[in-house]
Amino acid sequence: MPTKAPRATLRLVIARRPGPATAGNPANGTGQSSADGRDLSGRAATWLPTARRAYAEAQVREERFVREVLERLRAKVRLRPEQRLPIARAAAVLETTPRMLRYRESLGLVAPARSAGGHREYGERELVAAAYADELERRYQISPSDLAFAVRVLAEPAVAADVRRLGELTRRIAPHPPVAALDFEAQKARRLLDLP
Repeated sequence: MPTKAPRATLRLVIARRPGPATAGNPANGTGQSSADGRDLSGRAATWLPTARRAYAEAQVREERFVREVLERLRAKVRLRPEQRLPIARAAAVLETTPRMLRYRESLGLVAPARSAGGHREYGERELVAAAYADELERRYQISPSDLAFAVRVLAEPAVAADVRRLGELTRRIAPHPPVAALDFEAQKARRLLDLP
């Protein structure tokens, strides 16, 4: 006669809405506690400060990079904020070609102003944008058209949704569970917790 396997014990954790820390709320206002009342805020919420710190560090790096580029451009050209350079001079300052600047403009990565005669004029902002685009292309080993598409994905929600769908189909991005499924799971967990 076959023996029965022991039943596994199921432990559920329900995220509660954050509330003020009280004697009856062991989560100390973090909103995270286990079914038996233990505080999970230390383990479950450790990723949030790390993510915030990484985001803040990335912002500082990017701001530092923009400042360095701006200082380098100003030192090279003695660029005043209101000053505008013709395309040939801007290309020389950026150590690229006028053709590459026109190509980046056609992709929407740089938007130079036009003079009364229709010539492209690059100011401080356009020079920094071109230098930053070049830095991103080198850092991530992508082409200007790849970078332009990435900007388009960020700017257009429909394109972002299509790219997300492709990422889910190729399993490079985790699919979003339907809201109804999440509601069902939450209701099921609540019912199970109410059992004696």
